[in-house]
Amino acid sequence: MAVSSKKKSKESEISVIDQPSLTWGIVPVPSEGKEKVIEFLEKEGIDTSELHDVELPNTIEVMQERIDFLKKLGLSLDVINSYPLMVTCSIKKNLVPVLDYLEQLGLRSKDLPKFVEKYPMVLHSSVIIDLMPVVDYLLGLDIQRKDIIRVLMRYPDVLGFRLEGTMSTSVAYIVSLGVRMRCIGRMLTEYPEILGMRVGNNIKPKVDFLLSYGIPKPVIAKLLEVRPYILGFDLIDNMQSVVDDLLEAGVRKEGIANIITQYPDILGQDIKQNLAQKCIWLMQQVAVQAEGVPVIFENLPQILFIKEGLAMERVRFFRNAGLSAEDVALMVVECPQILALSIEHTIQPSLNFLLHDMKRSVKEVVKFPSYFTYDLKSRIMPRYKLITEKGIDCSLEWFLNCTDQRLKGRLSDEYLDNDAPGPVFQMGGVVHTEIKPLDENLHSDMAEKGKKDEQQSPYLNQRQTSMSHQWERKLYTTSDSDIENSSGNENESDMYEAYSELEEDSDEDDDGILSSLRGLRNTNKAVDVRKQQKASDPSLESMSEEGDYSENDFTDDAQDILRARLHDDEDLEMLESASDSEFHEGVVDDSMVDDDWSISEDEEEQYNERWKRNI
Repeated sequence: MAVSSKKKSKESEISVIDQPSLTWGIVPVPSEGKEKVIEFLEKEGIDTSELHDVELPNTIEVMQERIDFLKKLGLSLDVINSYPLMVTCSIKKNLVPVLDYLEQLGLRSKDLPKFVEKYPMVLHSSVIIDLMPVVDYLLGLDIQRKDIIRVLMRYPDVLGFRLEGTMSTSVAYIVSLGVRMRCIGRMLTEYPEILGMRVGNNIKPKVDFLLSYGIPKPVIAKLLEVRPYILGFDLIDNMQSVVDDLLEAGVRKEGIANIITQYPDILGQDIKQNLAQKCIWLMQQVAVQAEGVPVIFENLPQILFIKEGLAMERVRFFRNAGLSAEDVALMVVECPQILALSIEHTIQPSLNFLLHDMKRSVKEVVKFPSYFTYDLKSRIMPRYKLITEKGIDCSLEWFLNCTDQRLKGRLSDEYLDNDAPGPVFQMGGVVHTEIKPLDENLHSDMAEKGKKDEQQSPYLNQRQTSMSHQWERKLYTTSDSDIENSSGNENESDMYEAYSELEEDSDEDDDGILSSLRGLRNTNKAVDVRKQQKASDPSLESMSEEGDYSENDFTDDAQDILRARLHDDEDLEMLESASDSEFHEGVVDDSMVDDDWSISEDEEEQYNERWKRNI
């Protein structure tokens, strides 16, 4: 009883106000201290217009401690007034945990004022509820942990976004365009503002704008992977304005896509003044014709930002090298990149090699100014050595403007390119090129007549060649009695009418070119089949040696004939049907590939006799 009486006496000594209640620490006890605190803040120069309805400490000492802490962090009075609610944050419950977590992410103390100035609400955030989930989401997007603070420093507003809101939808839409997932982390590290862009009123309208000028989605995806910040350009003030200025300067609408893909940064530039200046400079100083100026802009949009003085040094160099002003202007239109190349390290060494080692005229660079864009040691010199060893005389473009594999094929095979003479039809025989001899079995009279026809009409087009083969087959399949019953004048008249019809139809479009080339490719497959047959059956090899079948004739002469005949509608239909059946399966009927150009000696003799009678 004595102990219980002592406890009751001690409880009676404790004041009622000091005893904890259910609302202790949650509902502030009314006091007159808040008014004194507000007066203190006003004396310190802090805006208190937003502080009247919030909870504040009851003593000036606590508020003084908070203000001193914020100032020690490097926050100025202006920063505090930009978000005065930060003075309501508890040092132990809010400020210290948040600052410790940001420091763990890599935020330096000197960057803290700038970070808080951009996003002062971070001081009110909960580390576990607000900050950590966002950081984990960014890590899940393949942003490296060392780059997290870089992302937050550039775009700290991301800490206030809901995970299932704008951030997830913007990333999902970009991936739907074709952006690779492994590139998302790099894109967001460089331009995290994408996370705050709405798809409907921001990203999609800009993508539709690029699509409207002919840039396909896969290319847009590549552009975003490399230049994600183009999504930050204003659609009306930047992107549309730039395109309008280019169109006004004479650039074709079809060329806009080429400009954007080459230099996407142009969409965020103010180019109106530069366009006017560069147009005047190119026409007056570089002597470029007016119609060539838009072509230069399409080929090198960066020229809008090149210093004219440095570019003129290149122009004067080429003029001093022996080229006329007109030649230099043509080079600039064809390859404006030469205006940005280094004279000392690129242009001068390449020109010296052209003149002294290759023993070529300086005029050759007028036809192929891109010569200067190739590296001298790794591209020009090794390839020139190869063609020299082969004894090939060719243009600069022939051995430079191709891949290594393409050049290897040109040097190893009997390659016929644009520099080689085209096919010439010889009446009475197969199609040969001028660099190849005529078939030894060709009758001498027919060869002389073919040469005479070639001299009289050296520009027979492929459709004429096709009709010639049709008449050749017609004469070959005509019986002796048919020839005796018909006069040569009638045949000659029919052939003349046929050629007249060909000339009238020569301007028609050939819709079957693609399918014809497919058939030609299938013909090449036939060569591989014959090679396999020869390897398995020695008799086929002997046939080739005897002259009944020549692989070279099949791969060269036969293809020349096929190219000439592809323009004939009837043969084209036959070729397409063949490519869908026999050629598709890799099985070629000999009658389909040999009858038109392989004939026996007896058949050749009969053919020659019929030909002489017809003439």
